[in-house]
Amino acid sequence: MLRSLNIRRTCGTVIAKYITKSYSKSVDGKAVTPDTWIYVGDACYKVHRDVICEHGEYFKALFSFEGYSESEPKEIELCGRTPTSNALATFLDFIYKRTFSCCDNGVLEFLLAADFLQVTKSFMDALSRSVNKENWGAILEIAVTFESKRLEDAVYKFVETNHSHIQKTKTYKQLKGRHKKLQQILQSCGQSRTDHEAESVIKHYTMGLCRNQQQISTETICFFC
Repeated sequence: MLRSLNIRRTCGTVIAKYITKSYSKSVDGKAVTPDTWIYVGDACYKVHRDVICEHGEYFKALFSFEGYSESEPKEIELCGRTPTSNALATFLDFIYKRTFSCCDNGVLEFLLAADFLQVTKSFMDALSRSVNKENWGAILEIAVTFESKRLEDAVYKFVETNHSHIQKTKTYKQLKGRHKKLQQILQSCGQSRTDHEAESVIKHYTMGLCRNQQQISTETICFFC
């Protein structure tokens, strides 16, 4: 991924300066040149039309307008408060690199961007395979907002597997009041852990009794011998 300063001009006049990010794609081992430039805020993202259309219905609709030439490079300027350049970068980083990183104060920003871009099912499916200890909270918020049961189930499965870590996090403390199922799962995991520990103690105690009884029996036999 390259970073450079791009100066946009119209009829020889400088319009604005942009920090440029270029995303890479290869087919059969050969690099494919980006064919679309997206301007948002002070950033310019050089991307590939087919990649962004696969994950965002907004782009698919934009490129389907009659009269648009497939052979010509396309420039898109996104104006307004949504999406922000950071939120769009999060979206693009994920669809190109399959890494999703969204800090707590950026979740709402990304949710607004995802709604604007009309993220597709393929985006949600890919996201469900990318849950980790850093992003599970943000992905849960996305799942609930977009009513994606598959994505929600993926997050809760991850929570069950990593419940001892999850309960100690700041993210859990922030979300537990908003998501009852999250609380229920962790309470269930905690009860299961307690039951397991109790079972382990009983098992250990029973084994101790058996050893003691065996020792007493051996000593009794020796006494009569």
